[in-house]
Amino acid sequence: MLTSIFSAGHVRMMNDLLKNAVGVFFLVFFFYYLHELLFGERTRKNFFMTSLFLILTGASHILDFGVALLFLGLYLVLSVVFNVNRKVAVRNLGAIFLLVGVFAVIALVGLPSLFTDFFKGLYFLEDLLAASGETAHPILFLFDPRGGALTVPILAVGLVLSAYEWKAQNKEAFLPLLAMTITGLALSFPLIPREWLWRFLLMEFIPAGFILGYSFSKIERRIAVAVFLLIAVSPVIVQGVDASRRMGPTITNAGYEELKSIRTVVPANSAVVVEPRIMYWVEYVLECSIVRRPSPDLWQSYASVLGLFPKNKSPIPPGQVLFEGDHFVLIRLPRRK
Repeated sequence: MLTSIFSAGHVRMMNDLLKNAVGVFFLVFFFYYLHELLFGERTRKNFFMTSLFLILTGASHILDFGVALLFLGLYLVLSVVFNVNRKVAVRNLGAIFLLVGVFAVIALVGLPSLFTDFFKGLYFLEDLLAASGETAHPILFLFDPRGGALTVPILAVGLVLSAYEWKAQNKEAFLPLLAMTITGLALSFPLIPREWLWRFLLMEFIPAGFILGYSFSKIERRIAVAVFLLIAVSPVIVQGVDASRRMGPTITNAGYEELKSIRTVVPANSAVVVEPRIMYWVEYVLECSIVRRPSPDLWQSYASVLGLFPKNKSPIPPGQVLFEGDHFVLIRLPRRK
């Protein structure tokens, strides 16, 4: 709990990634009831609660939903490979995957405007397959004393504890430990494009908190628990406090007022290409379709394709300037062939 609340990643989410932070709340409940479904009484209540919190996670944020599906898939695969309640896992987790498919179809068909996040999953897969091995990834966050410096050793502890519990035939502890550790390793996979990896790294506090919590449970002497708590959790709290001191708004009040002025010059039936950092604000203020990158088919679907760029912070492509202020430049992008 302490690791989750005070981690730099969670503090960062609470600043301007609130949908992500809300999804984490439901995600943790999903982990709990998923484990109860396999190792508890395996009642209909546990199946219902697992499915409910998975759907609530999906209704909150696509990244939380992706982590939930990854963990669900790992639970299913590891249960089959290591023969941990195999029949129960295949029957129940397979049914949950089917339910997820139905939920995704209903969400995209019935309420597409509320579930545009789902398309980010497709964008991520496209970018992952097209990754060109860029350098200076935010993976360096894992070695930053102010950020994720504890993540690597904690994941190493997770691997050691997983091996120990497997050797001890404690399958109830082995399965979530290994699944959490693999989830943590997947979230820091260095070949993930940088525009996605920084967001994934913010989620590392979830497997880290679980592994640390289980580590505490293996210590029997109270004085040892106190010492371990001080050594392991104090740096996390220091990182969280440091992250809170560096928090700030995504855009300034002046930038927000400028977006309101831009809204008056955006033509009807327009799509606006905008960077992910301010995407939500642009969508909220301009009330138009927004996209992450231009593609030739945009000009077939919209009367105008515009680009909104922060002034003096990124190269601005050629095009007709519709608005130029102190913070943003709006241009009409030329048709792509």
